[in-house]
Amino acid sequence: MLKPTLWGGCALLTGIVLFLFKSIAMFMEKEFLMADTSLKDMLNVDSMDWIDALPLDLLQQVAAYLMLAPLYLLLMGVGVLMLVIGGFMEK
Repeated sequence: MLKPTLWGGCALLTGIVLFLFKSIAMFMEKEFLMADTSLKDMLNVDSMDWIDALPLDLLQQVAAYLMLAPLYLLLMGVGVLMLVIGGFMEK
């Protein structure tokens, strides 16, 4: 097993666990804030200025979406991407 496959599996598993905790917390009518954390919450708010400096509007929209997406979605997306990269590297 290659490193990208291992890291992808770990990221995917972490994203799924966060999503399951969020689902269970919603079912129990409690808040689980860790799953709703985004990159914007983890970084300084002033660091969002670089998005407006991107040359294309499409790139600005993609960067803004990635900065505002919940942590579990980012982890699952990165996990799937790393698993695909690891699959191509093994062949």
